[in-house]
Amino acid sequence: MRELRVAERELLTDLFGGMTHPLAVRCAERMLATPRFSAFLAQYQTKIHKKARTLEGPESWQDLWLELWMAARLLADRRFVVAYETFAAHKVRGPDLTATFRVNTTCHIEITHVRADLTAAKWAEVLGGKLGQLPTGAINVVLVGTAAAIAEPCPVETAIRALGQRAQRGEDAAFQRVGLAGARDYTREIARLSGVLRAAEWDLASAARLSLWRNPTARHALPADLGRSLLG
Repeated sequence: MRELRVAERELLTDLFGGMTHPLAVRCAERMLATPRFSAFLAQYQTKIHKKARTLEGPESWQDLWLELWMAARLLADRRFVVAYETFAAHKVRGPDLTATFRVNTTCHIEITHVRADLTAAKWAEVLGGKLGQLPTGAINVVLVGTAAAIAEPCPVETAIRALGQRAQRGEDAAFQRVGLAGARDYTREIARLSGVLRAAEWDLASAARLSLWRNPTARHALPADLGRSLLG
């Protein structure tokens, strides 16, 4: 395997303050395995540098690494082209990654690192915070990274089924507690969600076990080949 070029080492030093930073170490591994990831880091150097400077410790390092880890995974597959925080340029909230698959299929990926058990209440909180960031008229996936194992307290499909039942009963307060306007707001926005990608047993040092749930009521369904590629 090749060694990092001088320019790549300088890039990592600028982003993370030194080659010994845990994020620099992880990025270096991915850069060596996937040269396209080096180009991604260089292209979005200013954004990543700014975000890295706000990190306060290992817990927050994981939040950024989950975004970069997913970008590197996608870039290892040459069928993907990946852009970072494209909606920020328009001063609007939007997904973290925009992946173009096989030239003409676009998939937005919103990413969140969850430290608590994924109970029904936690899934409601996660979805309440993320659905509003999913653009209309597109394939949208929420990636949830967690150190917990795949055998979770509440699978996402169970949580979404329960939320759907609460929406049918018009329980506005349940949705307002998680940041949505009410039941009708949830019903409208859940249709934007094409799927949930779960990265279990995930942290700075280990690989993850991935699972994918497809939303059967999504306005824009997740194509089978794209779903398989997201799972790697």
